[in-house]
Amino acid sequence: MAYAAVVSLMQILENILHTHLGDRQIPWEKQQIESLLESMDCFHDFLERSWRKRSRPARCLERKIRHVAYKAEDVIESYMSKHFFTKTGGEKRTRSEIIIQHLKIVVEEIVSIKLKVTRLVDLWEGAKDLNFTQCLPLASCGDYTMVGFEDDSLQLLERIVGQQSEKLRIIPVVGMGGIGKTTLVKNVYKKSIEYSFDVAAWVTVSQNYRERNILLGLLESMRMLTDDMYQKSDGELSDCLYKCLKGKKYLIVMDDLWHKQAWGNIKRLLPDDSKGSRVLLTTRQSDVAAYANSFEPDHHHMRLLNEDESWEMFCSKVFRDGCCLPELEEVGKKIVRSCNGLPLSIVVISGLLSNVLRTRSEWENIAKNLNSVIISRGRQCTELLSLSYDHLPHHLRACFLYAGVYPQDFEIQTSKLIKLWIAEGFIKPNSSKSLEEVGEDYLEDLMSRNLVLVGEKRYNGKIKSCIIHDLLREWCLSKALDEKFIHTLNANIYYCQEIAKDRRRLFIRKDSIDEARADILRTIGPFSLVRSLVSQSKPHDELWSCCKLLKVLDLPNVDLEFFPDSRICLIMVML
Repeated sequence: MAYAAVVSLMQILENILHTHLGDRQIPWEKQQIESLLESMDCFHDFLERSWRKRSRPARCLERKIRHVAYKAEDVIESYMSKHFFTKTGGEKRTRSEIIIQHLKIVVEEIVSIKLKVTRLVDLWEGAKDLNFTQCLPLASCGDYTMVGFEDDSLQLLERIVGQQSEKLRIIPVVGMGGIGKTTLVKNVYKKSIEYSFDVAAWVTVSQNYRERNILLGLLESMRMLTDDMYQKSDGELSDCLYKCLKGKKYLIVMDDLWHKQAWGNIKRLLPDDSKGSRVLLTTRQSDVAAYANSFEPDHHHMRLLNEDESWEMFCSKVFRDGCCLPELEEVGKKIVRSCNGLPLSIVVISGLLSNVLRTRSEWENIAKNLNSVIISRGRQCTELLSLSYDHLPHHLRACFLYAGVYPQDFEIQTSKLIKLWIAEGFIKPNSSKSLEEVGEDYLEDLMSRNLVLVGEKRYNGKIKSCIIHDLLREWCLSKALDEKFIHTLNANIYYCQEIAKDRRRLFIRKDSIDEARADILRTIGPFSLVRSLVSQSKPHDELWSCCKLLKVLDLPNVDLEFFPDSRICLIMVML
């Protein structure tokens, strides 16, 4: 969450420079604040670039940047809070001296990190190719059980072999990770090649693609790859591919496409000789699908399974004969409903249940914490979800995780969510747009990536509310905790002092406030760094003594009559 920390600190520094705060005897010079701001701007530019690199040195520096940005924010806001609330001049001078010393230490750390950032960027500038990946193996096109996707399969097959158009057609298949895009297309591909295509090829592109790997993969899949081709340049391989396809009716699948550039590199090599050729793409990115096929906006959007389809898939995976044992049917259907129609969830949990005792008590234990069980034990699942998150630009990561902490099946009001993003400092100001408009762009971007789903629409077509699939939500909770970004308190979760010391955002569930009261007070302590508090019920009065640096407070449907004195400096209160 380095990006969010840097953007938040930049806004604080700019407020000090350009508002009345700078006239309140801040114990450091304007030049020092400008120097800090310049360093944060350098970090911001680095983070804008580093998310595409995903190298170990870059990730290490991101963690250091996040840590030092938080430290600087703590020093500045702690002084501002105590300075404004202290009554005796002696105390102010003593604290000023302490703050100046702390800030000096932070600045030294910032200078050290900035030097490392500069060195790494210099290495990037000098490198010719940082995308070292091995040639991707051809995906297996075996037999797949298409429970719930029969209609989708027929629709795609019709668009590939049933329509009379002889022009080259690009058919994108779009949907969130784990929804079954690749499985559907593999099934359709197998059926389609039985028709009169001269050439058929399948290549998996993935995030960290190289054009050379795609070219080699397509040639290998077409059985056109010879040993001497490995010695050819990318340009020569491109010529080979074009000549292999020229004048032929071909069917090509580009699976797991993430980047517009990857499609652009290959599109120019696909001749359109009016032979009825077809290209299938699978992608999680709606904008990539639109770029690949702007002439036909009716892309094939994957849907979630309904309850009957989910149950059928579950039974076919868990039971050899496809029939559930009568004593397990009730709890089994409860488990399936919790999967909310996502095929990946059903497949993963089916695999887990196939390896445990088939007793009601065993299944009920798993059903209690289903999504967390899937996340903790389903490696395939977490890898797929992590891919989507890793592909997010830094400015969207905090926004996504923030949306993921709300309760299961909760429809989030988009206007409220954007206001919270703004108050948290996640949104960088744009000279041509308001913060609200930038926030709307962020939300639309998350939706185009199929990470956030549309809930309810307004009469004018704008999005009123949004939702996150439960599996994604559970992954967000785990990731937010790992990143020390948001801590969610449940009645059955206990936090140690080591975790609590970095707590900056606190989400208290409606059913956990009483049970977690002692734990909150013990672990947050009187010197809490909590900046944001979202609580679904009235917090206990003792909590306020621990939150002197609180900036954002979200208390749905709670009266303000209990609110403490004005010594808490809030940017926004939402009720």
